[in-house]
Amino acid sequence: MSITTLQIIKKDGTLEPYNDEKIKTAIKKSADRTTKPLTDTQIEKTIKLVETEIKNLKKIPVQEMHEHVQSGLRSVRKDVYEEYSRYRNYKKENALILNELKAQADGLKYGSYRENANKNSDLIATKRALLSEMTMKKLVMNYELDPALSKAHNDGDIYIHDLGDRWSRTHNCCLFDMANLLRNKPEKGYAFKLNNMEYHEPKSASTALAVMGDLILSASSNQYGGFSVVDVDQIVAPYADKSYNSHLAYFSEKLGAGNDKYKLAKELAKEQTLNELRQGYQSIEYKLNSLSNALGQTPFVTFTFGFDTSFWGREFTKAILNTRLETDNVVFPKLVMYCRKEINTNPDSPNYDLFVLANKCSRHRLYPDYLSFDSGFLAETYERSGKCLGPMGCRSFLSFYKNPITNEEIYTGRGNVSVVSVHLVKYALESKGNWDKFYELLDKNTKLAIDANQWYHGEVSKLKGSSNPLFWVEGGAWMSVGMDESVAPIVKGFTASIGFVGMNQALRAMGVDTSDHESSQKIAISILERMNAQINKRKDEDGILYSLYATPAESLCYTFNNIIRDQYGIISGVSDKDYQTNSFHIDVWDHISAPEKISYEAPFHQIAQGGHIGYVELPYGVSTSSLESIIRYAMDKGMYFGINVVSAVCCNCNEHGDFIDECPNCKSKDINIITRVCGYLAVLKRNGEYRQNPGKIAETMQRVDHSGFGNNHTSSYAENTGVDHITTSKMDQFLN
Repeated sequence: MSITTLQIIKKDGTLEPYNDEKIKTAIKKSADRTTKPLTDTQIEKTIKLVETEIKNLKKIPVQEMHEHVQSGLRSVRKDVYEEYSRYRNYKKENALILNELKAQADGLKYGSYRENANKNSDLIATKRALLSEMTMKKLVMNYELDPALSKAHNDGDIYIHDLGDRWSRTHNCCLFDMANLLRNKPEKGYAFKLNNMEYHEPKSASTALAVMGDLILSASSNQYGGFSVVDVDQIVAPYADKSYNSHLAYFSEKLGAGNDKYKLAKELAKEQTLNELRQGYQSIEYKLNSLSNALGQTPFVTFTFGFDTSFWGREFTKAILNTRLETDNVVFPKLVMYCRKEINTNPDSPNYDLFVLANKCSRHRLYPDYLSFDSGFLAETYERSGKCLGPMGCRSFLSFYKNPITNEEIYTGRGNVSVVSVHLVKYALESKGNWDKFYELLDKNTKLAIDANQWYHGEVSKLKGSSNPLFWVEGGAWMSVGMDESVAPIVKGFTASIGFVGMNQALRAMGVDTSDHESSQKIAISILERMNAQINKRKDEDGILYSLYATPAESLCYTFNNIIRDQYGIISGVSDKDYQTNSFHIDVWDHISAPEKISYEAPFHQIAQGGHIGYVELPYGVSTSSLESIIRYAMDKGMYFGINVVSAVCCNCNEHGDFIDECPNCKSKDINIITRVCGYLAVLKRNGEYRQNPGKIAETMQRVDHSGFGNNHTSSYAENTGVDHITTSKMDQFLN
């Protein structure tokens, strides 16, 4: 049908002839936003339906023309009709988005950002990065996500993490293969290329550590989550050996022949190499705690170590721990010590002295955390493959995966694409105590969380190697692709996580007595087992490594709680705090001993294998013997475990201790405080100013210590400083 005389009245009042090509272009654009394009037949059918309705008209306003196009599409393809309707309103949507964005930008301009404690929003560079993140979040939410997922996120049924980073299709976290990247590749003749410059394998420990620091800053900018360098003691040891041999050759030549001179040459070479290790690691700490990467944040870096029993591997571990002991206000790298009885936790094991030194470091600096390879799925992985599966960032873990070519189990060089969390407390309140309704909502929203991960896994798989050369191309990943090749074969080995928050509040909303730890633990386990069943079913169907994840809710604990308060008001035991309790943890204000807390939380580590951590709160000055007893107890339970004390430093008189509001020595309020946020450490206060969101601040204040004294951080710390230290005999009572 041809309509040659019809005139379209545009919004400005001018006229233009009817042209069906404009309709075709518009509806094709709408179809492009769905899963499949319109066929030629569907296009022609739509045009015919439109022209049938307007064939007798001489003039028609453009707004009415859109209504006729919508009517035609509704009969041909409902999904394209819905997209066309959304596209029609894009100017209104854009105006709304821009208004919201301007309000956020104005707040950021002179105010502060509190969702991530490791993003210093006072810095101009960080403000720029945050503004970009806010813009990208709006674009993803309004133009890319399936409307059902956007609605579920906006309604608080699920939470799609890091939306602002998803526009660029970057992945979440990884176990970066630093050892492989540093090695020369026979097929290339060099180790790696960065910005078109060829780098060869380092010939000394000092060079290796300097290059590692630069690589961490560069590579971590191309992802948005935790960046782990695993087995760092084993990585550095060979380069220390090279340094030693080089120094030995130099001093031997300088001093001349003779046994005494050779002995002196060895001592000098050893001391020179030890200095390289200490200074090299110290330079990495300085970089990671003073420089921001391209994302405007401190890189979320984790180092794991503990199993290298060689001389230089042990010396580098000492350098890490002693450097951390000597330095105030250090957050990164997060330190994790691997633990296994025959290697380092039994008194007769070869690295037991390093375990003792680590305990001393944790007592003063909170890190390292400790990862058990004595029991649980991580021990099984180690015993089966000989490989240590370390955490990505603060708590994320990889699923079992084999190299499809070599059939070898692969862990280092893999990563996680994304996290989506479900809102257990909301389902509980909507269910009003009806367990059938609760599980119906849980199943529905777990499916949505998996769907969101499936979409993003597919999007990351479309990237080319050039998007992150150090990782995809040069050797940071478990296999390499070319600059112009798809990264899909690498991403096949990545996980995608389904998280959860507020288990205890959800149980109370369902009428469960959470003070009965044994009973509530069983119910919580049954909820997570149901989620796992659905996750594993979809894992088989989709061929994607979905995993259950205990969400580290730094800001989500506050966000979810505000959603509940807005919808249901303040409910005792459910929304009366300013936060929801992280994942499966015992409530922070629950007066429970350290061994009881460990025993309650340990089983969840084997259920939420995609990510978990446990910790206990202890008073400042806990004895090293008591601390060792607690850590060894957690290792026996197969946990990934850390401790927390409030580690405060007065900027005025340098007083150290457990205080929040003011220094007990000089009464200054100019205080720096490092404390555990979730699975990692962060600044609670800097120069007396809080750096975290109100929910996390409230949660920190209400934590009680688990030594048996039951103090919390709203008490006067000055009264307890130097008094309430745990004794070994008291801890032995708890452990027995």
